[in-house]
Amino acid sequence: MIFSRIRIALLLDAEGRVREIFNPESLTLPDQLFHLPTLTLARSLGQVYLTTLAGEPYLLAAAEDGASEGGYLLLVSPLDAYFLQSFSPVSPQGVVMALVSGVDQLVVASNVPGQIKGGTQLDNLRERFFIVGKEFFDYGSSDLDLSFISLISVDEVRRTTAEVLAEARQQRGIVSLGIIVVCLGIMLSVVGRIQKMAHRVVDSEKILLLGSDIEPLRVAGDEVDFLAASFTRLIDRLKEYQQRAEHDATTLRSERDLARQYLDIAGVMIVLLDAEGRVQMINRKGCQVLGCNEAEVVGCNWFADFIPEDHRAEVWSFFQKGMVGQESLPDGYENPVKTVDGSERLIVWNNVSLMDGSGRIVGTLSSGEDITEKRVMEQDREQLIMNLKKALSEVKTLSGMLPICAWCKKVRNDDGYWDQIEGYIQRHSDALFSHGICPSCMKKNYPDLDDENDGVKG
Repeated sequence: MIFSRIRIALLLDAEGRVREIFNPESLTLPDQLFHLPTLTLARSLGQVYLTTLAGEPYLLAAAEDGASEGGYLLLVSPLDAYFLQSFSPVSPQGVVMALVSGVDQLVVASNVPGQIKGGTQLDNLRERFFIVGKEFFDYGSSDLDLSFISLISVDEVRRTTAEVLAEARQQRGIVSLGIIVVCLGIMLSVVGRIQKMAHRVVDSEKILLLGSDIEPLRVAGDEVDFLAASFTRLIDRLKEYQQRAEHDATTLRSERDLARQYLDIAGVMIVLLDAEGRVQMINRKGCQVLGCNEAEVVGCNWFADFIPEDHRAEVWSFFQKGMVGQESLPDGYENPVKTVDGSERLIVWNNVSLMDGSGRIVGTLSSGEDITEKRVMEQDREQLIMNLKKALSEVKTLSGMLPICAWCKKVRNDDGYWDQIEGYIQRHSDALFSHGICPSCMKKNYPDLDDENDGVKG
């Protein structure tokens, strides 16, 4: 295993900020750990990543935190003596394992820091140690060039040789051969351990990143060829994933833009609210009704900013009951909205609840029609009808056949009595009468007055 013991663990949020730290050894943490570049976090996601922090080599491995949405768990280990000792807790007498940089050949760390300290030039060790094994060092993704070497103390070899020669100088050839065999055995033992560790790293990386069901690599060649083939396949697979992700992202953007065009050409308001009543989206018609642009609306609380105060409690109550599933959001519900100039527009709404994958209600999508002018016209029409009904109720009409005396011209009423015609008409209509005498009646009934009138006229 790469991390035989968790030395440092960080819990990060979706933005890469540190939320919790597990540091049982109280190690000094480099400042760069608290401000990891996005690329560094991406390279360590799902694999082991070797890099430098504050000038020192570190191993990083990140995984998505299933307990918190969008978070990460980051494991960190410095490449120091403790790290090397975890792979080789027991070394043969006089054998030292060390990490060496490939460019300047400096010792990065060793499992026996008392003999070989970090920063020592490799050439300066050749007088005191034999380099008996050298292996490519890899932990997944890396931006460092490191080698894993084994060294045997010259003094230890000399001491062993002197002891053997002292016991049986006559058997120098056998003793020399024995020393060579011992050295080769030590070398093979150390190199074998390194090879097993390298294969475990590669296998762990394949399982972590690509899945456990992939076909194992079969490469003709040494271990370096095997690692090169693994990296080639890994890079090809990552390119394939990247191309697929870019294609999916392009398709989603096109579908989103097309859907937005449909919403903008709709002749009704379209408003998307989250569970807290904040506006997540509003179409062009909605902005026209409110008298503002989309940037001024998105993020605002719909009920606090766009519902008149005298209707706010009622509308908010309907919304809350819909969010907890107590009642379905009503269709055809009417309420006024407040525009930026302070005026009110009457809107009739149709609503649908939005749910996440677990069936929990997370918001609403509502379409609203502005019926302000329509409602005013309806009210004006109702008022006109009422006025007409009132006028008609005040109109008195005469209809049908009237029984009238042929001689005196009296009219028989509904009770069987005979009324003067002018009185009957006045009771059954709004007509009024003024009395006079026509010339014929004047001449017939008042001839004297009629002659005087004629004389006056002459």
